Amino acid sequence: MRVPLLLNLLVCVGIAGAQAPKKSHFWFRCYPDLMVKYDPVTDKEVGRVKTVNGLCWGSYLSHDHKRIMVTTGKRAIIEEVDLEKMEVMDEHDFAENGYIVRVGSLKECPGGEKWYVRRDRIKINVDTFDILDPEWLLYNREESEIEKKMKELPRAIRSGARISPCGTKWHVFADGNIKIVDPETLKTEGEIDLKTPRYTGMGPISVRGTDLFNHKNPDAYRLVYSMRDPVKTSRTTYGVVDVSIKEKKVTKITEWGWAPSAFSWRLSRDGKRGVASAGRGGRGGGNLAGDPSVNLVLWDMENGKKLAEKRSIVRNGLGLAAFSPDGTKAYLIGRGHEFWVFDENLDHVKTVEMPGEILRGGIHVVDG
Repeated sequence: MRVPLLLNLLVCVGIAGAQAPKKSHFWFRCYPDLMVKYDPVTDKEVGRVKTVNGLCWGSYLSHDHKRIMVTTGKRAIIEEVDLEKMEVMDEHDFAENGYIVRVGSLKECPGGEKWYVRRDRIKINVDTFDILDPEWLLYNREESEIEKKMKELPRAIRSGARISPCGTKWHVFADGNIKIVDPETLKTEGEIDLKTPRYTGMGPISVRGTDLFNHKNPDAYRLVYSMRDPVKTSRTTYGVVDVSIKEKKVTKITEWGWAPSAFSWRLSRDGKRGVASAGRGGRGGGNLAGDPSVNLVLWDMENGKKLAEKRSIVRNGLGLAAFSPDGTKAYLIGRGHEFWVFDENLDHVKTVEMPGEILRGGIHVVDG
């Protein structure tokens, strides 16, 4: 009986190893034409992809985290970068004869087959230019064709729309509630009420965009909220709210106290820690000598308590850009080609140089 038992143990170990969580990396644009893969554990570059059509203008991470869409070609082309193969897998050209064309933004649709693309156009005349109103395109990326042209996004998803954690619906955060919208018919299938007060003396809550579950729970959100006291209006509290997508209702509200004056929130991968900029700092803040500074605050996102706060003198132009997946390091960038790295005590510990200027507009955290 010992041999089968040993085999069973080996099989179990093999399954556990196969299900081990993947290591997380940063992906970001580097001037002029690079998408860089960066290991936040070793603080080293571990890979790069060179775009086909030159300078990178913007980047968008797909909902399944398998691709990054990069605008290139004088902002007229979208290149799809396969993050596993580390190469450009496809190109989508939105140029039009007789016009200067720029891709203004991209919104991926549930399922990933289609995009909404905003295209800005300038008509080229003999001796003048006519700046036209922007247009929205419903674009089928698999067929590489424009299915529809519109003046605006459909009203149902015009404001506050995101892909649901399960990847099949639109969730529209608007008017204080969450509307569930079918991506094909654009009709509302249900609504989660957030604005109705839960008890006497409570006002409507306003949720922030970041999901502490990191969109990995298809049945629920855990969101940071703030609430203006309906009586003492100068008082704003904050906390977390659990929202059941399955049951379409709020299941729990936990108040943490006074809402902090903080911005540029970044979360650890498990959503248990957060770092933010607070008060004056970065661009425009500093000491009496006029030196620029940044004030960083580390938070426990399970109970809302402040873990550390520190103001540091930095070079001009730096701002908070990323937080390590394990919640132990904060990263600042700005007008330069280096990361300024701060440890969990919020002390500056190193500066890491990259192959080009780190372009603003998003550092994507991707597993694998």
